Amino acid sequence: MEIEKSEEIKEIADKMSISPMQVCLAFARSKSVVTVPRTGNPDHMAENLKSLDITLAKEDIDTLDQMEENWPYYWLPEAPAQTIE
Repeated sequence: MEIEKSEEIKEIADKMSISPMQVCLAFARSKSVVTVPRTGNPDHMAENLKSLDITLAKEDIDTLDQMEENWPYYWLPEAPAQTIE
């Protein structure tokens, strides 16, 4: 499953009227993780840029911190070590 399709992320996105990917990008930024979204779609590029103006509520960050999922390529700050192994 792709992270942006998780129920927790969908709920936060719906509550804030933003896209699930914007939730992911805002969460990564809240953790001081640099993201490099990859897309050739101009609409997605604009959406990704708009995520810079989004600040997640502490309770939403706490919810996402509790997720027991492993998406090493774009979720875990320690991912580079995992992907090398």
